[in-house]
Amino acid sequence: MTNVHFSYDADQRLFLAVAENGEKEEDTQEAQQHMADIEARRNQMMKDMAQLRLQAEVQKLECTMEKAEHPHLSPYLVVDTGTLCKHLLLVKHMLGSSRFIVIIPLTVIDSLDLLKKENASAREAIRWLEGELHRGNKFIRTQRHHEKDSHVHMKNMKKKDKDAWRFYQIIECCKYLSQQNGEADAQGMVTILLGDTAAESSSRIQIAITAAQSGGLEVEYVEDFYKKLQESIKLDSKRS
Repeated sequence: MTNVHFSYDADQRLFLAVAENGEKEEDTQEAQQHMADIEARRNQMMKDMAQLRLQAEVQKLECTMEKAEHPHLSPYLVVDTGTLCKHLLLVKHMLGSSRFIVIIPLTVIDSLDLLKKENASAREAIRWLEGELHRGNKFIRTQRHHEKDSHVHMKNMKKKDKDAWRFYQIIECCKYLSQQNGEADAQGMVTILLGDTAAESSSRIQIAITAAQSGGLEVEYVEDFYKKLQESIKLDSKRS
């Protein structure tokens, strides 16, 4: 199409191509497809950039841990609400070790916000999180909105068991993170830290825990994981 300019048709609410001879060429579908292609390329570029950021995060952690003689510990720790409310001190210690990237899922932030009026521990966790994020601590961040695997099955779960529904949302985040390292085997990339033992959880959450583990995710009670970290630190101290 040559010597063409665009004008806006108010009746049709569309931009139409108009040739110099005044004849309108209704090629809006072609223009819309062009815009859709641009948007698709932009979205793909954002996904690629996000994957590169995640790979860089993991590589930095691997560089600091590659000489350590200790059982493998996941580079990503994803915490639930109970972990922040009941074991905040342990989370602070783990963060201070500079061995992990702690991810705060969006559903956990929502849960803390709901609890803050009546739960002092939730308020303390929120203040601490706000402080760390404001300081720009590179070892902790919140889940980004696109960081979720929508293939996780949660049909009607919110009405049946809200806690289980939130846990499945955490799994969505973890599945996404585990798939971004560019490796076929994502086993051990991500550990979900629980504020309660599996035995203390509802039957639906126990089922979700089993599903997460079968999908390559680690799920551990936070106190048990912290013991492993302490053993790791001791081994590193003996070597140095």
